[in-house]
This record gives sequence, structure tokens and C-alpha cells, in this order.
Amino acid sequence: MGLLLWDPRRLAAMCAVIAFHAVPNTASGYQPTCGDGVQKIYGEWQGSMSGAPNSKVGPGAVLGNGYVGIVMGTGLFANTSVDYWINTNAFWDCRPNPQNITLPPAVCARLALGGFSFNVHATSFAAKQYLSNGTLVTTQDIKGGQLRTITRVHPSENMIVTEFSWTGEAPLAVNFTSWTSNTGGRNYTYGVKKIPMTDAGKYRSFNSVSQFVSRFATPPSMSPTSTVRSVRSAIASTAIPVWESGAGVSVTSSSEPNIVGVQSTMKVEPNKKGIQPPRIVTAVADNLLATVPNSNATDPTPHAISAATSTSADDIAAAAASFWNTFWNQSSICLPSQPEIERFWYGAQYIMACISATEEVLVKNNGLIPPSGLYGPFVTSDVPSWHGDFTLDYNQEAQYYGAYSSNKATHAAPYFPPVEAWMNAARMAAQTHARAANLSCPAHALHYACHLAPWGYQSEDQSTYMHWNGNFAALLFINAWEYTRNETFAREHAYPLLDGLNAWWGCFLHKQADGNGGYVYHDTNTLDPDEEHENQKVPDPIIGIAMIRRSMSAQIDMGNALGLSVPPLYHDILEHLVPYGTVDITTPAPPRPSPAPTNCTVPAGLFQVQQNWRCRGDYDMQHADSLACCQSMCAADPNCAKFTWCPSKNVSGCDVGASCWKYRTDAMCAAGQGFVAGARNATAPTHARTVWVAYANASVVRSDMFAVYPLWPTETVTLGSATSNPPNADLRIGRATSRLYTNFAKTRPVLGFSAAVRAGVNTTDPWSWTSNEIIDGLNAFLGQSQRENFMPYAPGGGTENIGVAAAVNDMLVQSYKDGTGSYLVHLFPVWPALSPASFHQLLCKGGYVISASWTGGVTPTIAGNVTVSVLADTTVRFKNVWAVDDHPLALAFNVHCADGSSPAVTHQGGSNSVIYYTQSVAQGPCMLSAATLPSGLFHQWLPVP
Repeated sequence: MGLLLWDPRRLAAMCAVIAFHAVPNTASGYQPTCGDGVQKIYGEWQGSMSGAPNSKVGPGAVLGNGYVGIVMGTGLFANTSVDYWINTNAFWDCRPNPQNITLPPAVCARLALGGFSFNVHATSFAAKQYLSNGTLVTTQDIKGGQLRTITRVHPSENMIVTEFSWTGEAPLAVNFTSWTSNTGGRNYTYGVKKIPMTDAGKYRSFNSVSQFVSRFATPPSMSPTSTVRSVRSAIASTAIPVWESGAGVSVTSSSEPNIVGVQSTMKVEPNKKGIQPPRIVTAVADNLLATVPNSNATDPTPHAISAATSTSADDIAAAAASFWNTFWNQSSICLPSQPEIERFWYGAQYIMACISATEEVLVKNNGLIPPSGLYGPFVTSDVPSWHGDFTLDYNQEAQYYGAYSSNKATHAAPYFPPVEAWMNAARMAAQTHARAANLSCPAHALHYACHLAPWGYQSEDQSTYMHWNGNFAALLFINAWEYTRNETFAREHAYPLLDGLNAWWGCFLHKQADGNGGYVYHDTNTLDPDEEHENQKVPDPIIGIAMIRRSMSAQIDMGNALGLSVPPLYHDILEHLVPYGTVDITTPAPPRPSPAPTNCTVPAGLFQVQQNWRCRGDYDMQHADSLACCQSMCAADPNCAKFTWCPSKNVSGCDVGASCWKYRTDAMCAAGQGFVAGARNATAPTHARTVWVAYANASVVRSDMFAVYPLWPTETVTLGSATSNPPNADLRIGRATSRLYTNFAKTRPVLGFSAAVRAGVNTTDPWSWTSNEIIDGLNAFLGQSQRENFMPYAPGGGTENIGVAAAVNDMLVQSYKDGTGSYLVHLFPVWPALSPASFHQLLCKGGYVISASWTGGVTPTIAGNVTVSVLADTTVRFKNVWAVDDHPLALAFNVHCADGSSPAVTHQGGSNSVIYYTQSVAQGPCMLSAATLPSGLFHQWLPVP
């Protein structure tokens, strides 16, 4: 074909082996029992809808299928017009690289495409965006009645259907306009075409007129025979039954003079029983789809017209309904006490489905469908910010952060091809940087630019900045392996990428004597230094060091699993890599909020039931939101008064009763870690604390929240991390670092919340977060940033903040490697003990699909069964949350599987009690349960190492 460095046949073969299918919903096992889930969640607008055209993504309603996207607005052709801005993830303007180098051969930027509008003389406007069935619904009051529309998108064909209904008594004339942009000197066309229709079984026999617009993304000066891909797209709409009059009238937008198109009039009959409401079928086609010849010279307009005039509107609606039903059955959460967080989570899933195609659709179209860029398929301007590109220093990856843990892995499939397609250019870039640094690097070494485009091309922004862009891009490849354990994907895609990236670091890192007879590898080079922020050249940036550690560890893990020989150099680098930079600080920990008492009621008998209750100052009580409130309740309850914390420095830490567990030692009480006679010790000494800094020898002042990268997104420090290996990769340091640098009100949400959750909570340490602080911060963020279209506002105006869903998932369940080197599932690790919660089929690292419920309330514990499906035969290991401090409860655990088997369960005791058993894919879902459930397990109040 000669158009692409990325051979579509190889890409299609790649897609065929990704196989990131979600585990199907099962009739047996856990089913959500609380709330209505997604069924009653919608965005709502009244009066008008602004925000398009926009250089970013505006606040209007959105709809999509992962390839085609719609952004709704109003006022484009008249004050009362309702506008549907249509684009695809593929509509890029690419042209030969002006630097005249061999690779990459082209630079690209996103463009607006077009859309359709309808207009009536309405006196009001309202719209709703429903998540459960993927519909946009509008209502407009007009003299004599109300006009209502419902719009749906086919999940795998680029087809849109809009259904009209009218409550008036007389027919209503609706002006319908198809339009495109004519900015930038690109080719565009618009018009009408008569199509004879004779299929009486579908539409009745009539002659139809199809309106169409098309746009050629590349300037006319570029020849169709160019080796640079040129995208042509077309939008065609057909009315069912027919256009009434005025077909083919040329129009120009009254508010946007560069918007031009063609308008017809449709007659909408009053609603009558037995009469099918009129509908408009719209098709979007381009020269990337499998049904259109893959050539620069191909005009997709005839294909769009054919699809619009031959596709059943009923089929489109049925396919959309089936898709959303299956999509929502893949996973769900229920957070009765946190409705806004639950609402956000469902919205994030919805946006993921709208902006990133499924693996099935990717394979169907020869792997050429690009992933979402900064603004997904919602680009409405010819000058989108940052060209709407794939920005690798977090923005591109962030929108996919929650895809795996939400069990929506199939929607991550389009992410990988552009990264692999750029490997040829990355090899050239590595040699260029090697020469600049006066180094000699292997031919397969990879070095990525910061801004990419599809098909092996680069953004018009050709900046590189950091040396670790490629490592950032590789994080999703690593996640694909760790969550799915897909060995074919690891062998053919993730491993080669990591090997090239690590080859770069193997030659670039500076090996230097440490003065103790040993040596250290440093990320330093005076000729071509690395950077922390863009254009901030520093030695040993903590982000770079964390990325190196993550990439090399992942390659070794894959190599061990696949039987591949990893270069010994990578083992040596990991053993001797420079530690994360740290400083010791003596300032007090950031203060915790102290709200005034607002609700001092608790469930009856709470203190009588909880014999180990402690009145605490860090708000673990769901019904007591301040220390003063807690103290007042404690004082009024004789059972609580008996059990104040550290009452008299006695060894047991409890003043009465042998049943009191040992919570704190004398030394801890003396140090002020806790309460004395029910109140915080105001004279507690200030303790020095170590925190990470941004780069070697940096100060706290010179650092910021990027210092939390070892926690997230590199995940080199987890809840399972040892305290001394490697040096400074200590979870305690991570907690203090997260708390020091993170202001939830001003944080980068996809970084700050996930880092805080991955650090875990420790209610006895003033330098650690509590779960309620994280939840309060998340609610505050959503309160100020969440929009009705379910894309929380981001300074760059893009889709990235849907990635905060990863933090929500990680509050409910995490899976991490502990000291054994195996994955350990930790249920509800960062969720408030008194708050109920449940989740259905979240995906955990190790290939575990987990469903579980937490009761909250007076006697919080795991509710009923924990259901597990596995993506590969494995040992399933659970952290025993049925344990208190260093006194694990002696419970009998049972496992029953769908095939009738009952695997033996092993329970290892001790302060870090573990439950484990073996499970195969063939056994189907298995249910783990405790024979007798204890009451009152305040699991997260315990000290976490």
C-alpha cells in the first residue's frame, strides 16, 4: 500500500491477540443489592447549551461509540437550533515532516469535521444525557405542543439515529441542516443526492434525498499519491420517511461564518398510535474503515450516503441498547454514603466507552482506528489546544488509568498501536540523543518524543523534553500484562517495547563509584540532561528514576513468566540504581480539618456493641464528623468511657477488661500518639519525617506533587512494599510525601488522588491520610469540577480526569505483590469502616475479577461471599481483613466454585494473616466465605506498616 510505516495487516494481527475481554456477567455469585446503579444517572441542561466550537472539550452533552463522537450545542444556525457536532478519532490533518527527515514522515493535528442541526421556533430547550442506555434526549416547547428527540449511536457501525416526536395537533416543520467547516483552505463539499428506495419491508416505497457533507483533512496542495496518509470523511443524513421540501438549500451559520452546509425541511406528524415517528439516519464514513478502500484518493461520500439510506433505524437503536446493557453488566459499584463519587465513577465509564473503541471494532477496521487524544472524538475546532495530540507525559495515559481496574480492558486496545507504530522513529531518536550525549547505544534502543499522532506520525508539536516519555507510554503496556496475564500480548508487544526502552537507559545511565567500594547508576548527563518538568533540566529526576525502576522490573517479571532471558545489565541497574532523593523535615504534619459538630447521632447501642471502640480525632466515624462530636458521645456512654485510649500508660493500653486488645504501648502513649483521657495530647512532640524530593539534592521548596511518582503512576511503592528494599522506596516515606505536597483542592486529580490511595491510610500517624480525608477531598474536587457531561474539568480541557476512577477502584480493592513476590488481594483497603460499599467484577492485578461487599454500620465486616473469577490458572491470595491488630481471628474459610469443586483453603496466621487457594479458569466463578463472621472489625484503624 505504501501509506504507512504501521502495516495494517500486522496491526490487525496484533489486535487479534490482545484479547482483553471483560469477564462475562454471571448469574451465580455476587449481585449488587444497593441503589439503582447507573439506571438513574443523567446529565441535565436547561435553556441552552454552550461550549462549541471549542479549542478543548466544552460542557455540552456528549455521545459516542469510541470512534465517532457527538458534542451537543445550541444556536449555530438560529437562536433555537440544536446542534450535533460530529467528529471521529481519525480526523487528523497530516502532512510531510517539514524537518525533511526520514522518520517520522509526517506531522499531524486534529481538525473539526462537521455535524447536523435542527431548528424550530421553540420557546424553551432542555436536554438530558442518559448513561444507562447511551441516549441524548431533547425537549423543546413550541406553540401548540412539545418536540422531543432521542439520539443514539450504533456501537460498532458509525451510524446515528435521531427520532422525533411531536405532541401538537398539526404537522410541524423542522429545518434540518448538514454542515462542515471550511477553514484552513482544506477541500470540503456539501449537497444532496436523490436515492431511490424500494425496500417496502423497511421504509415503504419512496424516493429519498440524502444530505451530505464531506471534508478532506489535508490541504489540496498535497497530492493523493503522497505516501503520507490523508483522511477524508463524510457525513450523510436521510430522513425517514422523506424530506418535505427545500432539499439542497445552501446555508451559512449565523454565528460561525466558516460553518457551511445544506438544509432541508422535514415534516413531523403529530404523535398517533400505530404510526412510526419520523427519524433521521446519519452515517459517518472515512477512508480508514474496512468497508471503504484504504486510499488517499478515496472519496467516502458515496459510502456514507449508501449507509444512511440502507440501514434500519430500528437496527441502530437495538444495537445501541444491547451494547450498553452488556457494558454496564461488566462491572459496577455501589456507594450508598457517597452518591457523588458513585455518580462520577459511572460517568467515567460512560466517557471511556464514548472515546475509545473496543478491541472488536479495532480489529474489524484493520487496527487503523486511533485512540482518544487529548479531546477524544469531541474536537470542534480547527485549532484545538496542543493540536489535540497524544501527549505522553501523562495526559494521554491518564484517561486510560481506570480501564483495567474497572474491567473495561477491551476499551484500552486502541491505545497501543500508535506507541508501537512510533518505534522506528524512536530508534532513530535514540541514536540522535546518543550522539548528543556522546554515547554509543544499541540499535534497538528507543527514545520517544513527548507528542505523538497516529500511524507512526508525530504531532505538529515536535518537542521531546524528558528522556522518559516512552517509559510513561509503556505503563499501560505493563498494566495490560499485570491485570490480564496475557502472555501473547506480553511476548509480542509489551516485552519488545520495554526491551528497547531499557536498552536506552542501559547506555544512558552514568555508572559512578559511591565512595564505599560500590557504584551507583545515575540519570545524569551534562551534554543531554534529563528533565523533571518540561524544560527543567535536573540530575536524577525522581520521575525518571521511578520510570526506570518500573520498566526494568516489569521486563524482568515478563521475562521470568515467558522464559525469556533478560540482559543481566538490567538486574544490575535495579540493584544499584540511585535511590529516590529525600530530605528530612521537622515541621509539623499538615493539619487535619476540624469541622464544627453537625451530626452527633449514631446508631443505637454503637458503643455497647463495640467493646474496642476508641474516640478518635481522625473522623473514622461516619456519623460523627468532628472530635468534639465524638467526645460528647463518648462521655454520654458508660461503655465508651471505660475504654479511653492510653488512659494511664499501662502496658495493655486498656484500663479494664481482658477482652481489650493491645492497641498501643507505653512508649507510644508517652509520645503522644493517640488520646489521653479521650482528648488529643496537645503537647505531642514534633517528629522528623523523611519525604521524597523532585531530584537529587532538591529541597521541599524546589519540589512539588510530582515527587509522588513512586506511588503513582509508576507503582514502584505499594501497600506490599518492604521498608528497606530498595533504599528510600519506603511506604512510610510515600505517605508523608503525598500528604506534604498534595492539596486536594488544587491537585492534579489523576495524580493526587491515586497516589494518596496507593499510599494507604494510617489513622495513628499524623503524616498519613485517613480514608475520610481522601473522600472529602474527592467530593470537594467533584463539587467544583464535575460537569453535567461527566467529564470533570481539567486545566487542559480534556478527558484525562476520568482516570480518577482508578483511585475509586483502589479504595475498594487493590492487588499488589508482597514479600513473597506473589499478588495479594486487599479488600476495601482505603474505605471508611462505617460506610457500606460493594463492587461487582472489578479487575485486579494477577488476573482476578473480584466482587465483594462491606456492611459498614454498627458491625462492619465483609458481607457474605467474595466472588472470584480468574483469567489464568493461579493461586488466589487474600489479605485477611477478618483480623484485628496482631490477633487474627480463627475462622474457617470455604470456597465453592461454579463447577461444583471446593478448593482447599490455607490460612496463614500472624500479624499479616493471608488466606489462599488455587483456582483455574475452568472452575468458573468461585465464592469465598468465612464460616463464622466476627462483628466490629474496624480493619483500617489498625496500624499499617
